[in-house]
Amino acid sequence: MIVEMVLILSIFMFAVTFLSRQFEDIEPFDAFVTGPWKTIAGMIESGTWKEITDARIDHPNHFGRMYSGQGDTPP
Repeated sequence: MIVEMVLILSIFMFAVTFLSRQFEDIEPFDAFVTGPWKTIAGMIESGTWKEITDARIDHPNHFGRMYSGQGDTPP
């Protein structure tokens, strides 16, 4: 059973590699893969459902979100 799974995995990997070369220059296929990834990358990196360039500003450790010029008021 393990040998069969390794064979199926190798055939699957060969097919993915071969098909990725075939669809490399096709614009709709590229947009189908990279379009949603921009939003997912923003969620992975910054925790917001925005594109990666916009999401970096909303990251909790971004300088604009953690800096306060006022300071704490005494009790």
